[in-house]
Amino acid sequence: MSATSASENKRKLDEIKNDCWHHGDFDLDIDSVLQRLSQLQSQLEVQKAIQKTEKLLLQAPSDKALPNQQATRVKHFIKFVFEKTDRWKERQTQLRKLECDALKFCGLSYTIKEIHELPLAQFDFLVANISDYVRRQKLSEHLYRDDIDRGIQAKFFDPEEEGGTQEIFEAFVRLHRSEQFDD
Repeated sequence: MSATSASENKRKLDEIKNDCWHHGDFDLDIDSVLQRLSQLQSQLEVQKAIQKTEKLLLQAPSDKALPNQQATRVKHFIKFVFEKTDRWKERQTQLRKLECDALKFCGLSYTIKEIHELPLAQFDFLVANISDYVRRQKLSEHLYRDDIDRGIQAKFFDPEEEGGTQEIFEAFVRLHRSEQFDD
């Protein structure tokens, strides 16, 4: 967002604030306004986290490991998404539906604990919008790095394990490899 549009948005928010306060009749739907503000707050909290990751990806040399073991974070995140557990099953199911690059970007942006603690509105916004963000910001090319690739290609599951998560994870790895070589 440019400085002009940021200041313009602040001005518009101030106008809305003043309009709400000075609104003389009872037709103002305060609950609707509060709901929209809550949605905006959720969006901005998610944007703050993912923009920080985007900046890191764009500034980090691709031939060097990301700082603070960010790529290792992706490995643990992917394992969490595809492991069997009843505790976080709903969130895991939603995350499994993400595109490969969006899932990796989530893993760079959030720890497992942060995903667990993320308020539902923020989690829902993240899942609904992260794929579009990765595409729009053209981040895919920055997600295929040796440090991230090593983490994704690690073995997470016992080959004898039964159930769908092993097969889903293997499909994810195949997709990752095919997208890696499409670039």
